[in-house]
Amino acid sequence: LVIANARENRQESEFESTLTAVWNTSAATQTAVADLTGSALSGPFALPFALAPGSLMLGAGGECASQTVSGQVLDQEGQPLPGLSLMIWGSALPPAVVETAGADAEQPGAWTFTLDGAISRHVWVQLVDGDEPLSPPVAIVFAENDCERNSAALIWRQTGPIEPRG
Repeated sequence: LVIANARENRQESEFESTLTAVWNTSAATQTAVADLTGSALSGPFALPFALAPGSLMLGAGGECASQTVSGQVLDQEGQPLPGLSLMIWGSALPPAVVETAGADAEQPGAWTFTLDGAISRHVWVQLVDGDEPLSPPVAIVFAENDCERNSAALIWRQTGPIEPRG
């Protein structure tokens, strides 16, 4: 419990350097809280992945009764990068780990996470290696019963080397 609370506190403090997609019933608004075209941190704290410029896509998902977050992870050359993990957490959503598709999959490096219900909620997505972040978190806000904007897709792009875990 103490570790989970510490992790939540760290993730919430990192929220200030995220890209937020805000959906409300009147219009979809994308607000950049920070420029995530490169790593949000520099120097010894640089993260090796960032949201690819213009990659956040908002739209109607397959079912109105659920919300979907999906995407793909690419290396520095723009090629799919399989075998990584994403942490997804948020309001009315306990932390979950999603693995990217393997090299033999139809879409290597791709991932999809479906949330039951069409409720108002905040969802954060972050590439991780165990408990270490590999990217800044991206925050998405879903509005209740918004069938036109119940699906978000994004692409993570490698911006630097992945340091081995110590």
